[in-house]
Amino acid sequence: MLLVFVPGQVYVGVSFAEPGAVVPGESVTMTPKQPMGILTTQGNNEITVNDTYSTSGATILSRARIETPAGVSAIVSLGSRGTLEIQPNTKLTVEFDQSTVKAVLTEGCVNLRAKKGTTGEVVSPKGSTGKTDPSQDDKVETCPPRRTEAIVEAGVGADGLFRLGTAAAVAIIAGGVTSVAVPVTPRGVLY
Repeated sequence: MLLVFVPGQVYVGVSFAEPGAVVPGESVTMTPKQPMGILTTQGNNEITVNDTYSTSGATILSRARIETPAGVSAIVSLGSRGTLEIQPNTKLTVEFDQSTVKAVLTEGCVNLRAKKGTTGEVVSPKGSTGKTDPSQDDKVETCPPRRTEAIVEAGVGADGLFRLGTAAAVAIIAGGVTSVAVPVTPRGVLY
């Protein structure tokens, strides 16, 4: 029984591997790989993608509906197309293919950075807020720049922040979290 069964299995297995399924010179239609992005969320916190909670590492496909809650921003890395930075309290749909990226905002703000060869566009409820130039790396920013004036006015007294002086305090606050403050006292002045 074994002598009949084993050769039969080899014959059946070999028959499926028979050459000739594709005729040489014949064109073969292949479905192109669907472009996708990779999500990174602030602090690996959850955001909503297509009404499902998602965290860092989630795959983002074209026409994804993304919503970020208060206090959580996100970045969608689109590979050779660029990146989409999504601020907290934002709702949008992102559409992309091999050479275009389009963010359609419902509310909130985003910054789109498109790489050379990609046309990027951000559309708000009021209409298009801008398009990128595909001949170079370009960006469309809808988020207002961060302000430091209010912090400077509120946190600096006559002696400056931590008694370093007004100019040093402004430099520390304007420099952001990566600044290092080194107090320098003028010659001949002792505190």
